Order: sequence, then structure tokens, then C-alpha cells
Amino acid sequence: MPVRMPLFPLTVVLYPGRTLPLHIFEPRYRQLVADCLADDASFGILRPGVEREAPPPATVGCSATIRAHNLLPDGRSNILVLGGKRFTVAQYIEGSAPYLVALVEEFDDRAVDERPDTTELERLFQAYVNAVCVLQDAEQPEIALSQEPGALTFQIAASIDPNESLQVRLLESRSVRERIELLTQWLLPQTADVKERAQVHHQARGNGHSTRPYPPARSEP
Repeated sequence: MPVRMPLFPLTVVLYPGRTLPLHIFEPRYRQLVADCLADDASFGILRPGVEREAPPPATVGCSATIRAHNLLPDGRSNILVLGGKRFTVAQYIEGSAPYLVALVEEFDDRAVDERPDTTELERLFQAYVNAVCVLQDAEQPEIALSQEPGALTFQIAASIDPNESLQVRLLESRSVRERIELLTQWLLPQTADVKERAQVHHQARGNGHSTRPYPPARSEP
């Protein structure tokens, strides 16, 4: 059943279950936020069309619920949204609102009989994060990964920086196994590259003969 939804075209991707901070400054989107707050309603985030115009029907997006709202003195605001259901645009609705409004059709992943194996994806992601932390001279964080494979794929997708086409493909995919494969394929070369650079960086900090182990041990709390 199509549902009515205000739309906010953005060049970022929001994934289900993930948060996204937004700075709202255009008058039409200030109105969108005000209307959603007044009606306790969600809005949709999706990629814009050509020259930032309305994207064509069948474009995939993700609903966004406002979790925090900080109104600034000049009318701008900072908000934090949480991703909900994915959707496709069915048709646009003409009206008096200054922002886009459409009928959208929400969708979920296709059901599977067996739980997909996420072991290799989790291993690569942890290695990638650890190596990035070494490059940035940052403490390696404790990451609580989702135990649900579908949610895990979106958690990892939101934590890395894949190219635009892969971001869209991950959002559109209705197959958990496909998303696991896409993320694994992206992480394999990226992790190898960042680990190599991290090791060089680690050794350089010791003038080429550091006796500290690599990767460095995680600090105890």
C-alpha cells in the first residue's frame, strides 16, 4: 500500500537503522522539518535527480525519523535522523508544500531460509577499522557489531566510504547475501591497502625500527 511521504533529496545515503546528522538551512526544508515535527511524521531521503531536480519514479530512498532537533536563532537547525524503511517512489503529488511530496512503496529484504555467513565480512571490517585507526594515530574502538546479518550490512556500509554507485546498490539490494558479497568485495582490496599503509606509518613513527608490535595492542580501559 503506497504511503504519502515528504521527500528531501540529498547526495548522501541514509541506511535503515543508522543515524545521520543534517544541517537544515534552505527555507523549503526548514518547512519540511517543521511540518514533520508538528505531525510526528517521517520524511524520505533519496538521491536527487539531474541538476538536483526531482529524481524519477522508482528511485529508492530511506525514511528518516527526527530523533533530535536544535533550532538556531536565525531559523536554521541541526537535526539527527534515524533511518527506517526503504522505499521506491511511486508517483509525485502536486500540492502547496514547497518541498517534494510523493506516494512511496516501502519494501524489506527478501526472506531467506538460512542465516548468511558474515564471518569474513566481520573479520575484514575489523581489520579495516584497526588499520585506519593506526593511520590516524587514534585508539582502536570496541565495535559492537549487529548480530542480525541484514542490519550488520547497513552498519558496515554506513561506517566505510564506498563510491556513490556502491552506496546506491547497497541501499537498493533486497538480498542480504548480495550486500555481504558487495561489501566483502569492496573491503578485500581496501583493507589490504590500508593495512600496508598503516604498517609503514607504524614503522615510521619508530624511525623505521620500531619494536612495538603491529598491529598495536588495544589499550585497556
